[in-house]
Amino acid sequence: MKNALVLQSGGPTSVINSSLYGVIEEVNNHKDIIDRLYASKYGIDGLINDELIDITSYDNSNLINTPGAIIGSTRHVLNADINDHLYDLIINNLIKYNIGYFYIIGGNDSMDTANKMSIYLKDKNIDIKVIGIPKTIDNDIEGIDHTPGFGSAAKYVINALTLLKEDMSSYKKGRVTVVEIMGRDSGWLTACAKLVSSVDLIIVPEVPFDMDDFLIKVEEIYKKKQSVLVCVSEGIKNSNNEYISSLYFKNEHDDFNHIQLGGVSHILTSFISKKLKLNVRAIELNLLQRCFSILNSKRDVMEAIDCGKKAVLYSLSESGKMVTMKRSSSKEYNIDFDLVDLNISANNVKKLPNKYISGRYDISDSYKEYVLPLIEGEIYPTYENGIIKLSKKLY
Repeated sequence: MKNALVLQSGGPTSVINSSLYGVIEEVNNHKDIIDRLYASKYGIDGLINDELIDITSYDNSNLINTPGAIIGSTRHVLNADINDHLYDLIINNLIKYNIGYFYIIGGNDSMDTANKMSIYLKDKNIDIKVIGIPKTIDNDIEGIDHTPGFGSAAKYVINALTLLKEDMSSYKKGRVTVVEIMGRDSGWLTACAKLVSSVDLIIVPEVPFDMDDFLIKVEEIYKKKQSVLVCVSEGIKNSNNEYISSLYFKNEHDDFNHIQLGGVSHILTSFISKKLKLNVRAIELNLLQRCFSILNSKRDVMEAIDCGKKAVLYSLSESGKMVTMKRSSSKEYNIDFDLVDLNISANNVKKLPNKYISGRYDISDSYKEYVLPLIEGEIYPTYENGIIKLSKKLY
């Protein structure tokens, strides 16, 4: 019998470990086919460095409560040239551990890793099935209706904004509050602000940003309401396709060669303060969007688990694919699981469609129908003395 290998890659979500939970559960249902389940520490790096852990008997009782990558993650980019020596190290370890099934949990760039591995293995005529398991709070992977991780992040954002607006309404004369929400090149998460009344301006990367026009709009709203609530994606760009944050900050690049964004809320509030002489506050929801597992959507958790389970089932006969979800109905929510070629999802960004964008600073009402089913239900974590119980790290 062959063994299976799973790794986590890219930025974590609050349900990335739920997909791992699904993999573990389903592998245990196929003991007649799959002998052992290994995990690669820190993503593909563990496979390169021969750091695999046997998790066949891992206690996963608190895994769905636990955010972050329990195995450890990486943003390591594999060379497009499959003759790179790292591929030989990877293959040697895959053979050493008798791996026949390989699962990669990750986003766009991680699906690129999965795609490269699939191409290499096929080129070398090595029979190891490679299946991608999607995850990202950005919801920007091509070939899938929505990604595991997005629903829970959306639920956090919507509830955080709902509570924030109540706090803001405490004063007759308020300030301009700019809330920065994750979203490098797509506005799926920021668009969730549409579900919160009293959000005045919603700014997404799909619409070119103009500072002068923005300031005119802020001043106009403030004169009417004496307060303004702005929600903005971290990755907004101007008409020249330049990140607004990179124009004012010296942004570093990550290992995937993406500009590390953040701070656009401070840029906007700085301009508002200087140009309009208004009181301001910048709020970055930051990493809490992807790790606040206490507020996880039950539907998101269950779908993440199912993606992990489906990956194992599909791998028994398929390779070079990513597990996908297709929505067959919205009014009575229903999704079907299927597969999509990895090269469709690898590095491709699914933008927020025009049908959901209403002008420069608003989102259409139809977006609510898309999002609402994804944030339904609660998973109640296990607590001890008021503190959430989490699974032990594997690295």
